[in-house]
Parts: sequence; C-alpha cells; structure tokens
Amino acid sequence: MCLAKGIANGLPLGAIVARASVMDWPSGSHASTFGGNPVACAAALATLRLIERRYRVNAEVRGVQLRAGLVALGHRFSCVREVRGKGLMMGLEVQDRSGHPAPLLRDRIIDMAFHRGLLLLPCGASTVRFCPPLCLTARQVEIGLDLFAAAMAAAEFESESEHCSTVTASESEACTTVLEDDIAEADDIAEAIV
Repeated sequence: MCLAKGIANGLPLGAIVARASVMDWPSGSHASTFGGNPVACAAALATLRLIERRYRVNAEVRGVQLRAGLVALGHRFSCVREVRGKGLMMGLEVQDRSGHPAPLLRDRIIDMAFHRGLLLLPCGASTVRFCPPLCLTARQVEIGLDLFAAAMAAAEFESESEHCSTVTASESEACTTVLEDDIAEADDIAEAIV
C-alpha cells in the first residue's frame, strides 16, 4: 500500500507498507522522491502519534455523528439517494426526481455550500464528498451539517422552481410556498451560525 499526503501533516513524504515477504528488494532497487527527509520523517512520527492517541477515536466518534446527520438530511431532502463511507470520509449521493444521478444538482449544492463557508468536493457521478480533518469537533460537525442543509435547501429550491415552471399555476404556487419555507428556515440557521 502506498501512503502520502497527510502522513507527515503537509510535509513531503511518502511511504510503502507491505508484508515482509513482499518487501524483499535488494538495497537500491527502489527510490523515492519524498523518502528519507529527516524533518519530514520526524513530522510523520509526530502525526502518527497524534492519530494513535487522539484522532483515530475522534474520527470514529465524529464520523458516527456526521453519518447520522447526513442520514437525517436524507429523510428531509428527496434529492439524497444514499449516504456511505467510514469514519470521517463520507459521501452523499444526489439524485434527480426520477432517482437518477444528478451531477448538476450536486455541483450546485457544492457551490451554494462554498458561498456559505463550507468547502466540499465532488466525487463520482453525483456524490458530494465529506473529508474533514481528524481533529474535527462536535460543534464543527453541527455547523457543517447546518450549512450543508441550507445549501441543499437553496439548490433544491432552484431545481424545484425550474420544475414548477412546467406545471399548472396552482401546483406551482403550492410547490413554491413549501420550498420557500424550507429555504427560509435553512438560511436562518446559516445566519445564526455566522
């Protein structure tokens, strides 16, 4: 298994992890651009100690909290197809009214979350990726979920508004009223946080 990125908490370092039976290469048969730097290695050891002592458990606990919050949003918003992941690396798949992947709606949700102060990434055909730091607090999970809910409400409102423009006037009025109430509630939450 190849490891890099966060192993030295931002300093350039990579590692290969395997069983001894696989790692029986003679000296000099493999080189690494980021291997062997003593400062990066010291940072990696400190990072691994923090993960072992604090952040692994925190990732499990906060991951349970994040998943529960995303699942709850799935019951509230019809555009949520599935929540999946482990620990703090979660994905929320977005679907359209007919249950098909909705990459444009996913991208709009991510954009609206960004404008509210929450940075998210797209993943796959229509999934929103959540990958916060291991030191995430319970309060930060709550704030993130509130901001994400506001972004989803706003994006769904736009999407439904487009749909409402194709239906009858009475259906459109009912549709808009429900969505305006949802988005107003979500924006109130977002404003209270900021």
